[in-house]
Amino acid sequence: MLALQALALTTAQAAVVTLDAIDSGWWNLASGHDSDNRNYAAGPNDLFRNFFVFDLAGVAGSISSATLRLENGSISSGTVDFETFDVTTSIATLRSDTSGGAIADSVWADLGSGVLFGATPVGIDSTISDVTLNASALASLNASAGNLWAIGGRVATIDGYAFFSTSGRREVQQLVLEINANNVPEPATLGLVVLGLAALGCSRRRR
Repeated sequence: MLALQALALTTAQAAVVTLDAIDSGWWNLASGHDSDNRNYAAGPNDLFRNFFVFDLAGVAGSISSATLRLENGSISSGTVDFETFDVTTSIATLRSDTSGGAIADSVWADLGSGVLFGATPVGIDSTISDVTLNASALASLNASAGNLWAIGGRVATIDGYAFFSTSGRREVQQLVLEINANNVPEPATLGLVVLGLAALGCSRRRR
């Protein structure tokens, strides 16, 4: 009973943490990837697929929500549907220099397939795009605590429109996390618990 009362008086501590991407870029079937190029273009006609890498080393606690926030750079026209996916390619390969071939084919395919992490429509007038990440993404993030974590993206609308075509390292590439730390008593609450236990002890002695 006492344990349940003490547990009821604990509160969850939540915090919002914003991480900047430590790397970003695109992969193309013909030209592969240039590790010096932080441009994260996607499209047109699904020719380019992008990725973002984040360092979760400083994240402590359970991640309860996550948003991928990207500055658009430019969109050539209209509106596109941007989808994000899990990345099974190793981080080292993802960030490597490759000029096409089998590795480029594999990474390009990986960035636009697999487990869907979230999607959003992006229009020509959008400056910042927020992709709300789903439960699958949260599970992946929590499983990657303390390590590097990557997410891939593609334009699902098959047309001539390009997305993020003038982007680079200076544009916003962020992961916004809501983190629940371990439940701990607030100082005032802890004091009430102690007083309650003391009062109960006195009551029992009087009996």
